[in-house]
Amino acid sequence: MININTGEISVEGKEYNIGPLVSKDAFLQSDLGREAQEIITNEGWSTFKVGPHLVDKQIFLVSITFYKNLICELSLMYITPNEPRNWSDHTVQFEKERKIKHDEYLHSQFHKSPYKLSWGKVISVYDEKSSCSEIIIRYEKHSNSRE
Repeated sequence: MININTGEISVEGKEYNIGPLVSKDAFLQSDLGREAQEIITNEGWSTFKVGPHLVDKQIFLVSITFYKNLICELSLMYITPNEPRNWSDHTVQFEKERKIKHDEYLHSQFHKSPYKLSWGKVISVYDEKSSCSEIIIRYEKHSNSRE
């Protein structure tokens, strides 16, 4: 679940919560970080994929982005029981339905939009360019630290 007061995400079965105060070093030393796969590294930016994992009794693929040692963004992608196994089975309609699931999940967590809080903001997006839907959590406190 997303903690409204702190911005932390609880991953079921893991001792470590991900939130706005998490450093890259601390994350990598955690039980969750030890299973993470670095998928992007570029001039101080690093993105790690974790999961899929249960978050609030739903299966999500989790991605965490750091700039240098600061967490900047976390994304959640709901994994459906009928998830396409390859790109040839993937459709725009499927991703738009996933976005609806994301919207429903956020409404259950926050009850009203926009989802702007003291620690950052939460958005549900469908990106036409990548044909991908995700929930993005941006930790605003570090936005001025990215140079």
